[in-house]
Amino acid sequence: MKMFKKLFAVLLSCFILASMAFAAAAADGVTSVAPSADLRAAADALDLSSDADGCTDAVRELHAQGVHLFDAGALMSTEEKDQLEVILSEVSKATGFDVNVVTTNGLGGCSDPENLSDLLFYKGDFGTGSDKDGTLLLISIARENDVYIYTHGVAIRYLTDRGMDYIYDEIEGGMISALQQGQYAKASAIYAQGVLTLYNEGIQQDQHNVDPQGNVDYYYPQEEPKKSVNLFEVLIAGIVSAVSAILPVNGVKKKYAMEAEKRLAQGFNQAYKATAAYVITQGDKGQLLTRYTKTIPIPRPQSNGGGRPGGISGHGGGSSHVSSGMGGSMHGGSGRKF
Repeated sequence: MKMFKKLFAVLLSCFILASMAFAAAAADGVTSVAPSADLRAAADALDLSSDADGCTDAVRELHAQGVHLFDAGALMSTEEKDQLEVILSEVSKATGFDVNVVTTNGLGGCSDPENLSDLLFYKGDFGTGSDKDGTLLLISIARENDVYIYTHGVAIRYLTDRGMDYIYDEIEGGMISALQQGQYAKASAIYAQGVLTLYNEGIQQDQHNVDPQGNVDYYYPQEEPKKSVNLFEVLIAGIVSAVSAILPVNGVKKKYAMEAEKRLAQGFNQAYKATAAYVITQGDKGQLLTRYTKTIPIPRPQSNGGGRPGGISGHGGGSSHVSSGMGGSMHGGSGRKF
């Protein structure tokens, strides 16, 4: 099962990379289909730039019917939208959390991209499970071009500040570079690929959430601080050790005279020789044909290598700065201009 999941992830990654070039491609195991033309048209017709809050009911209804892409900014072609919908749906299934993209020509009355993302995620009922695990990419082209990656629930642990920088700047040349070239569908596919990559690398052992007050919440328990030992404790330990060693020394000498044990060892030696067979080949060199000595292998600790869970070798890890949003829940995220 684990091997199949890794193989599926590789195939899905290949599918995403192929789709970024917008070539006709198919991947084994990819079963999602794009939403119907009616749903697609309704999602694209939303006027998020004027009244984002007034559109949230429609966003919620459309998302409940399987829509993951809301191209209200009209930045992509029909073919690009269909391919991207399949990508987002498959990455959502592979990771277990909700992965979405929203484009707009403005912030719709919100103060900044973070607030708009929080509004859409909360009132649009995005996220899976009781913790609303999910992530949303917001692309806004207005007087200032903004992009924001929003994270919620367990997605905060995977898409850390460092992980989002990896999506913005590195993977496939970086999402910012694609946005600057006007390749909005490619940028969205890079985002989806980054989410899948960070998920497959697992939550890193140094991952921690930092709230606005500076409180730190580690995902993995940290080591206890080393305790100091004072001089009094050293003296007491020395006295106890000395007394414990001196008192039984005479008894130990008598007990381990080893006379009985030596006789027993000789018997074992003779028994071992009796159960081994040798054949003489040249001179006094012999080849052991059979023996009855058994060994028990000692398992060695295996290196985690950064896979799920744990490790400190992936593109993510480190801190995730979080803040309180709508409904009082904490969310992460980071934004750029392009």
